[in-house]
Amino acid sequence: MGDPSTAPSGSAAGRARFLHGVASGDPSATSVTLWTRLTVPGSAGAHDHQLTWTLADDADLRRVVATGVAVARRDDDHTTHVVVTGLPPGTELWYDFTAADGTRSPVGRTCTLPSAEQHVTSLRIGVVCCARYGSGWFGAYRTVVDARPDLVVHLGDHLYEDGGRCVPGREHDPPHELITLDDYRRRHAQTCTDADAQALRAAAPMVVLWDDHEFADNAWLTGAAAHDRDDGPWHERVTAARQAWHEWMPFVHRPVGDTGLLIGHGELDRRLRVGDLVDLVVVDTRMSGRDAPAHRTGAPVLVPTDDRTLLSDAQRSWLREVMIDRRSRWRVFANQVHVGQLHLLSAPGLARRAGPLRPLVNPDQWDGYPRERELLLQLLREAGTGGVLGLSGDLHATFVRTVDDEAGPVFPEITTPSTMSTPFGTIAATRSKGLLRPALIERLLRRQNRGIDFVDTRRHGCTVLDVDRDSIEVSIHLGVDTDRPEVLRWRIAHDSPVPRRI
Repeated sequence: MGDPSTAPSGSAAGRARFLHGVASGDPSATSVTLWTRLTVPGSAGAHDHQLTWTLADDADLRRVVATGVAVARRDDDHTTHVVVTGLPPGTELWYDFTAADGTRSPVGRTCTLPSAEQHVTSLRIGVVCCARYGSGWFGAYRTVVDARPDLVVHLGDHLYEDGGRCVPGREHDPPHELITLDDYRRRHAQTCTDADAQALRAAAPMVVLWDDHEFADNAWLTGAAAHDRDDGPWHERVTAARQAWHEWMPFVHRPVGDTGLLIGHGELDRRLRVGDLVDLVVVDTRMSGRDAPAHRTGAPVLVPTDDRTLLSDAQRSWLREVMIDRRSRWRVFANQVHVGQLHLLSAPGLARRAGPLRPLVNPDQWDGYPRERELLLQLLREAGTGGVLGLSGDLHATFVRTVDDEAGPVFPEITTPSTMSTPFGTIAATRSKGLLRPALIERLLRRQNRGIDFVDTRRHGCTVLDVDRDSIEVSIHLGVDTDRPEVLRWRIAHDSPVPRRI
């Protein structure tokens, strides 16, 4: 382009490289976002750099559907996003980028969605969350890649901001807690050098959310449990973290009209319509309308009049609009945190150590916002509960359950296991000084909370959903980083909110 600060990628000593792979995201019936990051040598890093992108309907990139020029800008950490429009619906596509010196990126696979009028009989979705680079390797990502999904939903914690202990060979960059824009950029860059992360991002179009660790542990709109005065102003840290996330994720906030991608009022809220089969409704419950949780305010936790919010008024209105629209066979509601009740009412000795938060397991989840959950369940009852599935992450544990209210079951919820982070069971055992070991906490959770069919607080993994007209088959892959991996399966019938083990 005509910007005088734009330099050819080969203008400095050495060649440009694509060290962080490629990615695509948020497909609609006629568009998709393509992403990459260019690494340039020496003084060339002070300039913007032109790239050529190619999109084709064959893996060898011979049958070109579209091509164009993009710019990897210095101010965007040399990342680039291309929103390609005018594409044919329901088409499998491949793409790459080429630097000015001829260096080519890896090839990525993506697709457009079927049009809203198209009859669709099946869809495969991979679901992941919670990937701490310093804790180990991302084998769960490779499991999803091997499943060849049509879409990948990442429910957040794509990275962790802490400066804590790391396993050998996975030391964090930078080694300290992330505070500045440079800090967050470096950790994103490191995460994207992982081979399995690159494979996942290139395997299928991604639908991404952030969660707390893209900012700070247990974050909300105006603060975080892991942020204090020594860390500087919260708004500066959030601004830095948000900018880095937008630079490194295959996401562009865009209105695209009636092509299957409906933008909501929250920064990350959107609905992806996959023909007449699935409405994937993505809602940010972390950084759009979330109040401080109970343990930061000292106020009562479990009272029906609790006015703490996870969603803004505008988000709540938009969610009602999309959930009462039943033109698709299934509505899949994806948010970061667990919706169903998780209480520990009678664990011996727990009351003394849990303090005023008892009986909540984690007030960072919907449990800490009971009025918000009540409104959600009211909405789903009003909209009709058949053909609804909830997806969540964050807990570093696996749950397969039915979420209910006083009138009975409302919808099934799958909380996907962490990719690689400290398991819930390990955290509970440490914080209870050995009182709550994983096997015990799993028994107590099943016994004391209605609707939990399965819980695992020990293993890493991922989830694969196979959606058809009559049911969703849920395959949960656990222990993928061990020598004893296991796949457990459930079927959710369209007319039942109760997952059945198969």
